[in-house]
Amino acid sequence: MLLYIDLRDTDSVLDLYDTRLVDDDRVDAEALADRVSALARLSLLDVDVGHRWTVMAKLWEPMIFDARSPFNDLHALLTFRYSNHEDLAQALMECVQNEYDRTIPMMRAGAAVLEGVDALFRGDNDAALALLAENGGHVNLIGGSHAQRDLVAQMTLEAAVRAGEWASARAMLKERKLRRESMPYAYSQHCEQRIAVGRS
Repeated sequence: MLLYIDLRDTDSVLDLYDTRLVDDDRVDAEALADRVSALARLSLLDVDVGHRWTVMAKLWEPMIFDARSPFNDLHALLTFRYSNHEDLAQALMECVQNEYDRTIPMMRAGAAVLEGVDALFRGDNDAALALLAENGGHVNLIGGSHAQRDLVAQMTLEAAVRAGEWASARAMLKERKLRRESMPYAYSQHCEQRIAVGRS
């Protein structure tokens, strides 16, 4: 699926999403996280994914008050923000503020990433960039695959672009190109175009 996203083959991605990722018998956090990861990558490219975020919000809502997992909470937050469920996003972030034990490295890193992502959706791009850039090196502590954790790196780049921090954005793009020079990379290209015209 990531290859199709890189190639901007939106129809194939959504078809794979609907036929392979969506499984009514799998509504556990692990399965939902895979679905969120795919939708978030498309949304960062300004692709309209239709009703899919709304469907996802209904599935994540019962888990807001579950035992805290930064990895799961990140994907729930993305779902609530992309589906414009402000109340659910706020409820989740209240749990993060009140229940995360920040003496534990995983929880401390997770809280910072969640706060950064939430700031991005609230339009506080400078705060988002500061939080995500500072804690990006610790994102491995929250778990998930490399590809799933890379979503945080994309959000960090998004914050830099939206904040108009062009030098930081270009540096991040250069690093991404060095890591993925063997194939097209849709989100990097998307950001390059925005940086070229100096707009977010």
